Amino acid sequence: MSRIALAFEGDSQDPAEWSGIPRNLADAFEGIGISVVHTAAQPGRIRRGLRRRLGDDAASASRAAGKALARQLRRVGEVDAVLQLGSGFVVPPGPALATFDDMTVLQARRLDHPLLRQLGEAEVEAWAERQRAIFERAEACCVTTHWAAESVIADYGIDAERVHVVGIGRNLDPEPLPREWSPPRFLFIGQDWKRKNGGALLKAFREVRAMHPDATLTIVGNHPRVEPEPGVEMEGGLYLNQPKQRARMEELLESSTCLVLPSLIEPSAIVHLEAAAAGVPSIGTTVGGVGDLIGDSGRLVDPGDQDGLVAAMTELADPDTAARLGAAARERAEWFTWPKIAERIATVLRL
Repeated sequence: MSRIALAFEGDSQDPAEWSGIPRNLADAFEGIGISVVHTAAQPGRIRRGLRRRLGDDAASASRAAGKALARQLRRVGEVDAVLQLGSGFVVPPGPALATFDDMTVLQARRLDHPLLRQLGEAEVEAWAERQRAIFERAEACCVTTHWAAESVIADYGIDAERVHVVGIGRNLDPEPLPREWSPPRFLFIGQDWKRKNGGALLKAFREVRAMHPDATLTIVGNHPRVEPEPGVEMEGGLYLNQPKQRARMEELLESSTCLVLPSLIEPSAIVHLEAAAAGVPSIGTTVGGVGDLIGDSGRLVDPGDQDGLVAAMTELADPDTAARLGAAARERAEWFTWPKIAERIATVLRL
């Protein structure tokens, strides 16, 4: 049996870490017969200790995290490959290395991603250079979308033959239940209200409701206080590691007619795939890689194009259009399961 080590910045067995990606990927590897070793490089925890002695030296924190990871890899013994999730640390020399990313540091910098705003320019540059070194060393640079792949090749100079678009899996498996496609029932799911462009969605919904007075919009996630208004339902935060909340999320997906997420930045939002599994079409953003996930089963809008968002929601308010795109979404969802992602990564690593 092949043996792969997952190198992650936190606890890769925790379903709440990085949208559940490490845990679900590990389970998928085990499911296809590849043994998984969990190792943790925890620069966040190490960095707090280092700051007391070294100040805000992210490079030192990264080196310390790499050393901690090296000790763990020595303890777990021989593995056939290491899959690195994230670039906050460097994996020590040894087995074949593959990376898995949904966005590069240089893409995040161009888009002014909130993740980088607390860092100085020198820290961001150092992080990008560390990521470049990681990509150069890796046998396979696996990414979730063609959008991310283009950056690895163009921004980092990596040979296209070593860059592999493997996709991303979903964390929920709602049922594609029979449903009435009228009235239109829009659904928004997102914790970061500002980055997910919730305000623009609310404004667009008001215009759509003027044309479709029976339309509804359900908002899931943490959001600022919004005054009650006709057709808008506030669900609050729902967390997949809580069974009742997980069941409620599936219920909402199974009863909606369109997911709308016009984010300012969206590398590869898994919720589009979860909607697709329920047979629900999506409206997503042109900024990022979700076009790969949505394909021809929904619509993409520029997050700054308010009229375009209204037009897309109006189009998806038509029951025949929503039903047709929902059927296409359900078919497309079969390409995006964690076992299929694990198989693609295993193939490029020859495991």
